Amino acid sequence: MRKVVRITESDLVRIVKRVIKENNAPERNVIDFETGKMVGTHQYGVGFVANKIGERMGYESHPTSIPDGTKMERNELAPTEMRNRRDKDDFAQLRNRRNDLNEEDENDCESLVEGMRYVFNEFMGYVKNSDGEESPEELYDDLESELSGFLSQGEEMDCDNIEHLEEKYEKYLERFRKLFGLR
Repeated sequence: MRKVVRITESDLVRIVKRVIKENNAPERNVIDFETGKMVGTHQYGVGFVANKIGERMGYESHPTSIPDGTKMERNELAPTEMRNRRDKDDFAQLRNRRNDLNEEDENDCESLVEGMRYVFNEFMGYVKNSDGEESPEELYDDLESELSGFLSQGEEMDCDNIEHLEEKYEKYLERFRKLFGLR
C-alpha cells in the first residue's frame, strides 16, 4: 500500500536546494594529523572515501563524517574560482602528487600504476577545463613528460611489473592522441 506524503512549497524548495548543494559540493582532501599525509577525500552528500594510503593506515570510508585524527584541507577559493583556476601550477601539483605517491610507497611498484592512472585522470580534467591557450601538441608533451616519470621510477626500482607500466603509459598516450586527432 502506498503512502501519500504532503509537503509544502517551502519544503520542496528546501529539498531542491539541498540536492543542488550536494551535487555542487567541492571534494576536499582529508589529512592525517600525525603524518600530514592525505588519507582520503570528503564531499558533502558522499562522505569520507579513504584512499590507498588511508586504508593502509586503518581508516575506513564513512557516509557522513571524517575519521578522528584527521582534518579537512581548507580551500581558500570559492568553488567557482576553483573550477576556473587552471594554470601551470596544476602541472606542479601533479608532479608533487606523483612524488608523494612514490615517497609513500617507495618499494611498491603497483603504486606506480595507480599513480600513473591518477595523474592521467587529473591531467584530463585539467585539459577539459582549460581555456585552450595550449595546443594539443603542447599538452601531449606535458602529459608524456608527466607519465614518463613513472616509467623512469619503475626502472630505477627494478619493478617486475615494468611491462604493465609501459602498457599503461602507451594506452594513456594513445587515448590522448585519439581524443585530439594526433599521430
